Amino acid sequence: MHDKLRLSLDKSQGILANSRIVYLMLYANDLEASRAFYEVMLGLRLIEADKSSAKYDTGQTILCLNRAADYGVKLARRDYTADLTFLVDNLDGVRATLAKRGVEFSETLRYEIGATVNFYDPDGRSISLYEPSTVAMSWPSGEKIRAVSTAGGKSAKGYGGAGSGLEGRELIYLFLFVPDAEVAFDFYHGALGLHHLECRPCRRGSTDHERGVVKYDAGGIMLTTHLSQSAGQPPEVGALQRKGIAPVYHVTDVEAVVEALAQKAIHSGGVVQSESGVMARFEDPFGRVFYLHEPFLDTLQTRRGAKLAQILAARL
Repeated sequence: MHDKLRLSLDKSQGILANSRIVYLMLYANDLEASRAFYEVMLGLRLIEADKSSAKYDTGQTILCLNRAADYGVKLARRDYTADLTFLVDNLDGVRATLAKRGVEFSETLRYEIGATVNFYDPDGRSISLYEPSTVAMSWPSGEKIRAVSTAGGKSAKGYGGAGSGLEGRELIYLFLFVPDAEVAFDFYHGALGLHHLECRPCRRGSTDHERGVVKYDAGGIMLTTHLSQSAGQPPEVGALQRKGIAPVYHVTDVEAVVEALAQKAIHSGGVVQSESGVMARFEDPFGRVFYLHEPFLDTLQTRRGAKLAQILAARL
């Protein structure tokens, strides 16, 4: 194993414990329709775009839209396996702003965690707004929310307001709905070594499993596994849905991480070089795709790499 990675593992006792998710890759059947949704209706700030992709500023992560056909990805009509959650402190105001632009919402739910409401993008991908309660802000995840908000140049209470939609809002959670909580915990905590901030049953009562909801520290976002209670869904539909979102971890040595994963029987598709760096992919036990990304240093010094460099410089 490479010395650089060995030192990291000795300190963190986990392969990806010191790494952070910097990109969320989303695949779109109709890129232009998806761009209109994310830019015009949601109001996200565009970082850059070309004929096959677009990148958006979502706080301490970068949301990347990619044309699904270019990656051979086929999408199901509605994704029940994941949810992207944006942080707000004025849910009603943001909801009203987005509703005027044509976003169709579910009923707002209010319980111990605070208030939350969800909607769907053109590819049936679930997105939520979340306004945390005072109680929730006293939990370890609340401390993480404060840290992420502060890292973004805002005060701990500066993550809301109706304003102009979701521009400037933090993408704070990536929920992954899993069919087996124990298998998920063994993989994300045991194999990948991710540090979990909270581990408890679902507070809304949808599951009483002690690891029904596990929130992992992924840098500027919390990767959260949630035991799914949706039964009767054909396995092939779930497999399609899980291909629609791919989190990307920043690492300092892709080859060393690939080697360490292989020792845990987690195999990648090999290391691939692009114009911005080197990458490798792997999957969780349920078929969710993840990427490892080691950017070239000169890329981080360009205008295109400025946002990524800013994210990596944040102390999280």
